[in-house]
Formats: sequence, C-alpha cells, structure tokens
Amino acid sequence: MSRQIEDGTATRAHLDQQLDLSRQRITSVEQAFATATQDMASVVRQIAKLRNAGDVLVENFAKYSSGELPVLREGLQAVCECLAATEDHRQAHVSRIETQVIYPLTHYEKVCRLAKDGLKDCKGARATRRLPNKRFTTK
Repeated sequence: MSRQIEDGTATRAHLDQQLDLSRQRITSVEQAFATATQDMASVVRQIAKLRNAGDVLVENFAKYSSGELPVLREGLQAVCECLAATEDHRQAHVSRIETQVIYPLTHYEKVCRLAKDGLKDCKGARATRRLPNKRFTTK
C-alpha cells in the first residue's frame, strides 16, 4: 500500500474509502463487543442471583433440619451438602465467565480506541503531506 502511495498509483478517493471502511469496521466491532459484554454481564448477574437463592435454600434446610429427628436431619444435611456443592460450582462458573470472557472483551475497547487513533494519525499525516503540494502548485 505504501509503495502505491509513493508511486502515485493509488487515488486519494480510494485511500479515503479505505479509511472510512476501516473506521466503520472498528465502530462495528466496538459496538458488537460492548453489547456482548453487557449481555454476558447480565448472564453472570442472573447466575449470581440463582447462586444466592441456593445459598438461602441451604441455610433454610439447615435450620429446619436442626429441630428434626436424627434420620431426617442426616438426610437434610446430605441435601444441604449437595446444594452447597452446586452453589460452589455456580460461583466457579461466575468467576470463570468474568475472567475468561468479560475482562478480555472489555480490553477490546482500548484496542478499538488505539485503532481509531491510528486512523486519525494516518489521515492527519496524509493531510500534512498534501499541504506542501498545494502550496507548491499555487505559486
């Protein structure tokens, strides 16, 4: 691409189209990843609410079992242990989604910002390169 610019074979309109297309794609990626991040955060919140409800259920079963006969108490304690293990699994699921999905998606905002800045720099460099040519041709 730079060789075409140096040779003068690429038109300015074509370069402007490429810059606009790149800007549109960056904006599209930025919006899509922002939406995906919000959706995944919503899923994590729902899983966390379910985990909290499960914790309350375990606590209620544990309170109820304390006043029952030994056989029923042992059975309810076994249920509580299974539910607690399920809630621990949900917590691990929430943590994994946050670290493996949400945090990497949020880093793309910085990448998109840097790409937009790169496009601005490219466009600015082209504009400053055009100025001496315009001055030269007007004299």
